Amino acid sequence: MNPFIKELDALLKQDKEQQVIEQINRSPYVHSIDVLKRLGNAYVRIADYGNAMQTFQTFFQKTHEKEDAAFVWLNIATIMRFQGHPEKGIVIMQRLLQDYPEDPVYWAELANCYYMADNDQEAEQAYNTARKHINNTCEFNKASIYSDIGFYYKEKGEVYSAVFYLEIAIFFNPTDRTILLYLGDAYSDANKKRLAKETYLKAKTYYPEDLYIQDYVRMQMEFLGDE
Repeated sequence: MNPFIKELDALLKQDKEQQVIEQINRSPYVHSIDVLKRLGNAYVRIADYGNAMQTFQTFFQKTHEKEDAAFVWLNIATIMRFQGHPEKGIVIMQRLLQDYPEDPVYWAELANCYYMADNDQEAEQAYNTARKHINNTCEFNKASIYSDIGFYYKEKGEVYSAVFYLEIAIFFNPTDRTILLYLGDAYSDANKKRLAKETYLKAKTYYPEDLYIQDYVRMQMEFLGDE
């Protein structure tokens, strides 16, 4: 693998999307297929959907492999979901799963779209299928999938199921900022104040320059109060 691509992947696993974007935009590889995929994904992860879609349009203008296109379509489905069009995401993911029926990442995104479309039955079935095929992916993706499942149950008010899946997620990616905040919230909802505080403080320690995390943790710690 190209050392530059390896560096970008390492940064993405550390949630350093802005650094990825800056490095790509000043590199000579900015128009390569592998780089465009990662640039678009970084934009999706910071919710800059306009730049993400422009990046993906550039991607599709170039010669690409089927697997590369599938990754891009996965990101487009995520954009559709966050922009309030989960039904479009469902169509995209159903099409991808015809070609990749044992990919847990694709099943998890389909489940996310179903959840946003208020179809809990289909969402749970898709999450269960994602878990069935979970060993077909890397630990980073396992963490993301279990985080999605945990978030789903947290939002449904099933706090103990949320804690269960989020604890699995944090096992696979102990420093992920999103998982840490979700898990802290789930512990708080389950009235596990000590564990909630410990988890929030980890997020605060790992991301000292992230103002959102610093403010969020401060508010949550005030809410939890003294034990």
